[in-house]
Amino acid sequence: MNSAELHEYLKKYTPIELMWRERFESGDYPVTSTSFDSMIGHYVASWYSTSKTVNVARHSRFFPHYFHAHDFLEIMYLVSGKCENISDIGRTTLVPGDLCFVPPGAWHLPLIGRESILLNFCARTNWIA
Repeated sequence: MNSAELHEYLKKYTPIELMWRERFESGDYPVTSTSFDSMIGHYVASWYSTSKTVNVARHSRFFPHYFHAHDFLEIMYLVSGKCENISDIGRTTLVPGDLCFVPPGAWHLPLIGRESILLNFCARTNWIA
């Protein structure tokens, strides 16, 4: 797969993104923080239920985001589009090619553009040590 094919692949919406986009466009958005905790808990639990030390995935678009923290390192890489990360120390605007390091325990809120491609590299703390 060449870089153009990879970019086209990453631009495609997942079924979950299509569901969130429909809710967003219908006005049934955002969800409550309780249901967000349940969803993010499912994502984290699905990763923790494996023996993976490192996880790389494209960040979902349209997913309702709230301030959150986790016990692993997260490195965000903006491939295309726009993203703003709000943290407990301020706002950071990312442009394509930027990396944003979120250490374990840091509260943050990524705001991702509709057509943006943001990759998440997450690593357990035992991998960092």
